[in-house]
Amino acid sequence: MRAATATVWLLGLIPAGRMPNMKPIAIAAALVLATAASAQTCAFSLFGRPCGGNLAGQQVTTPTASGIRFDAANLAPGAVAILVFGQQPSQGIQLPGSNCLLLVQPGSTVVAQADRTGSCTFRFPIPTRLPVAADFQVVTIGFTRNGRIAESTNGVSLACR
Repeated sequence: MRAATATVWLLGLIPAGRMPNMKPIAIAAALVLATAASAQTCAFSLFGRPCGGNLAGQQVTTPTASGIRFDAANLAPGAVAILVFGQQPSQGIQLPGSNCLLLVQPGSTVVAQADRTGSCTFRFPIPTRLPVAADFQVVTIGFTRNGRIAESTNGVSLACR
């Protein structure tokens, strides 16, 4: 029997012998991965009142993976934006020199800078260990003639399964 017509299957997918057309195999693999990624679903819910900006979260899908995106808008242009994530405390914490509240007990933070339109985006992959639940909020620090000013967005609760 010639190698090109062999019927021995390796790993149950590829016949031994001449290399098959890989396009169908690549398409099948992409569909399997897309199905696995779409099985991870995340829900977002808003809490608290914004005090200097708005925060929204959504699940996004790219050709290679599924991820989480947080969009902050209506921030002070050029301000330092700190995405705080953790859990909601029983009571909001007053930000220094401000009437705004920190609505999330900090567990971790990510820092960015608001652009000239007062927007910034934070992107993350969906965690591999599910389920996951966390709360998020953006705190901005700006500088004025009178000193620093801290403001905060509403909070967003995330739950992925």
